[in-house]
Amino acid sequence: MSEHVKPGRRVGSYAALLFMLMAWLVIFPIFSTGGTKSSIVSEILFAALLLSSVGAAAGHPREMRALGLLAISLVAVSVIRHAGWGPQLSIRVTLESLRILFLILIIRVVLKHIIRTRSVTIDMILGAVCVYLMMAGVFAEAYRILDMLDPHAIQFIDETVAADLPKGYTEDRYVYFSMVTLTTLGFGD
Repeated sequence: MSEHVKPGRRVGSYAALLFMLMAWLVIFPIFSTGGTKSSIVSEILFAALLLSSVGAAAGHPREMRALGLLAISLVAVSVIRHAGWGPQLSIRVTLESLRILFLILIIRVVLKHIIRTRSVTIDMILGAVCVYLMMAGVFAEAYRILDMLDPHAIQFIDETVAADLPKGYTEDRYVYFSMVTLTTLGFGD
């Protein structure tokens, strides 16, 4: 049986999604220096990730509507955050929670497509890798929320090592803990 592709869904859309996931989860944290500029770059990368997910969700009208509402909400909360309106902790937790919802929705769409597809293609393999990385993103965002609410929740065994790391490293450790947990490597540090 031929590959089941919903009308409107572009074949190869998982390659674009994978590229943006790699930029957001792997490349950006390496070069992040912390501060406002890094925060804005992170939000721009996440917006690009949102846009690249449109190809994966095309052909799913209900999911596209939900993505649209999430996108509008994410932009609104980002504007509120950078304008300095309201309590910043609440706004940041709301922003990260919306990111988690977005990632879960895309995971659902991609998994649904992969499960319904009868043949293994490069696109399906890329989709599976995207799901894996998005799961890492969900947990990285959850760790970020946890750290915002309790700054001592995530710590290294040797805090002197953490103190010597660059300022932006605190953003990296959410992805680090998520990837180490997902890959079951363990926390040997």
